[in-house]
Amino acid sequence: MISAVDQLAAADLIANHIAPPGNLGEQSRFRATSKLMGLVAETRISLILDRPEIIILRDADKRPISYEETRETGRMRRALEEYNRSAASLHVCVVGQKIIEGEPLVVGETRTGAATLQAYRMFNESFRFGGRFYGQSTQNIPKELRAERCCRAGTNRQFN
Repeated sequence: MISAVDQLAAADLIANHIAPPGNLGEQSRFRATSKLMGLVAETRISLILDRPEIIILRDADKRPISYEETRETGRMRRALEEYNRSAASLHVCVVGQKIIEGEPLVVGETRTGAATLQAYRMFNESFRFGGRFYGQSTQNIPKELRAERCCRAGTNRQFN
């Protein structure tokens, strides 16, 4: 992964911000440059956000591992699929911009990537540990912007 990011940065296709080692408050990140976005536009293809697995089990090194489907994992999967169907029907705005699945989301000066209201669950080493929800764009909204009102009258939901 690091090698691929370095190659894309060297070709000016991504802007790469590398956080110093041991920095617990800020993570390394990268974003598409206008050069890359221009290449994508030229191809006239759509980028599709694809998250095929919504229940993820990780080993002690935080790598995804396979697991046997059980009644419990099936129950969790069905509940999360229902949650995601419900989330997809919501009208959610961030600083006046409606979150549209897969579309770029710009929050303040930051492009947070492909917007999504869909969630997945991540478990650590066992289905008894973890199970936290991840993936929704609303989880990455800076605190000072969460109190902003929605873009249409009657839909003034807040994230705090």
